[in-house]
Amino acid sequence: MSQPARPDPAWALGACGSPSPAPLAQPQPRSPARRWITMACLTLAIVLTPATQLAVWTERTFLSTDGFVAALGPLPSDPAVQSQLTAQIDRQLKRASGTLPSPLAAIAEGAVVRAVPAFLGSHAFLQLWRTALAATHHQLMLVLRGRSHLLAITGSALTVKVPVAAGMLIKAVGLPRQLERLLPTAIPVSVTILDNPALGQARTAVHLTDILSRILPAAALALALIGVAAARRRRRALLWFLIPVAALGILGALAMHLLTRTGGSPLVTGATGALTAPLTGQLILTSVICAAAGALLLVAPRLMPHPHPDASAPLPRKEQHRSSR
Repeated sequence: MSQPARPDPAWALGACGSPSPAPLAQPQPRSPARRWITMACLTLAIVLTPATQLAVWTERTFLSTDGFVAALGPLPSDPAVQSQLTAQIDRQLKRASGTLPSPLAAIAEGAVVRAVPAFLGSHAFLQLWRTALAATHHQLMLVLRGRSHLLAITGSALTVKVPVAAGMLIKAVGLPRQLERLLPTAIPVSVTILDNPALGQARTAVHLTDILSRILPAAALALALIGVAAARRRRRALLWFLIPVAALGILGALAMHLLTRTGGSPLVTGATGALTAPLTGQLILTSVICAAAGALLLVAPRLMPHPHPDASAPLPRKEQHRSSR
């Protein structure tokens, strides 16, 4: 009777010594809460990015005296604007020269017409233009932010604060001089000179812009980071954020370009283009950065080398048995 074949000792030793194959890792189920957090944070970040740029542009251009003067300061150098200003000044000078005798009026009018274009293009007029813009804008911002000592907006009313000295009031009314010790040194008197709801709305808009320009950049950045960190596939999450932001930037830049090309006087068109130029530049720069980052994320996996199987990995049992034989 034949004996059963004994197993090869070398194979048995190899079988006992070889580690058992590790079980394949099962993919973890995707958490719905994590997915919704990622989508909500990235969506809010996409929406807040253009709003942040708009708020920062408004704060740095419209509500900043330096930004406002930098945008509109070179405006008189434009030939079309110079022609419009020359026509306006000519009309004003003609009305002023109407009080002169006719021979002198004709001489003055001819000399002034020739001198106005040269004056508008001079460095002295540009300095006067910038000084007038800076002083006017600075005072306006003091009033709208409630920091002016003379003008104030209360509700929808523009009031003038007139400090009246107690001694002057007592002397003018004829009251006893002893009252001067009891009254304050100056008595503020407010007089309403204009009542318009637009004044209150403008002050509220300035106050809101001051707050949003500080909060929105940090909020948009935090939401984007939270959304990317919570995503399981961070590369896809970054692409899902960068592509819409780049598209919104391009659409916003096109809208600003069309806005500056609307019909109007050369002065209005030039002022609109100068004020919106910083925002258009920000939108284009954001689109370029997002598009470049998205392209790198799409190309990077193809440029990375694929891992090769390790030659030092243990052979399967059948291969070990064959090699032992």
